Amino acid sequence: MLEIRNVLYQPLLLYEYLNATILRYASEKGKKVKTVGCGHSPSDLACTTDFMISLARYNRVLKVVDLELMLSSGEVIKVSQTENAELLPVVCLSLGSVGVILSITFQCERAFNLHWKQHPDTLENVTRNLDSYVDGCDHFRMIWYPHTDSVVCYTVNRTKQAPDAKPSWFWDVLVGYHLLQIILWIRLVIFQHLLQINLCDHKFSGAEFQSLYPKWKEFCQAREKLDPNGMFLNTNLERVFGMKPSNSYIV
Repeated sequence: MLEIRNVLYQPLLLYEYLNATILRYASEKGKKVKTVGCGHSPSDLACTTDFMISLARYNRVLKVVDLELMLSSGEVIKVSQTENAELLPVVCLSLGSVGVILSITFQCERAFNLHWKQHPDTLENVTRNLDSYVDGCDHFRMIWYPHTDSVVCYTVNRTKQAPDAKPSWFWDVLVGYHLLQIILWIRLVIFQHLLQINLCDHKFSGAEFQSLYPKWKEFCQAREKLDPNGMFLNTNLERVFGMKPSNSYIV
């Protein structure tokens, strides 16, 4: 079941950098800590009225090595296939609930071209034939328009064909990225970090997730071990993990 609602929240403190002192201070004050990027999430996953860490200035980081995770204690641990390997899937799927990822090593490959197609469809048809859509291409995604049966499907496949047209710096970079970032920045300044989000969120709780994912219990145990005091949780994640809400933001 999906619920669409407006959420208005304002962090008590907003940091644009990260170090262990912030987490120790939050622990002393009994505050939650949530990390956010550009604020594009259509859910209340990052909402909090406690402490917020913005990663907006991290776009100038030029080099990342390994997966480094800062825990609520301020300790930084490395997680990889050879070091703390059992935590790798936990951290990758944690939705920010176990700590703050400081750096990542990506496995890359040579550049390749993609052939992109999109077409309108109905939600009923896509959900009924979802397996065939997903298996029929290299990459598949869909955008559903709430309160309607309309969706837009995107299928993407690798190709050896040359691109039909050269990328446009004006449309793809200046308008498609920088102008959007400027608009978001202006919005943040005008509202002084007071964000109003139109949410489209599920109502699943821990019991439903446990029935869907065989290793859900192991994941929750690992999460509790990494963040025993729940510093990185908010109302959204507390509901997901089947915990009592702490009212960390205002609805």
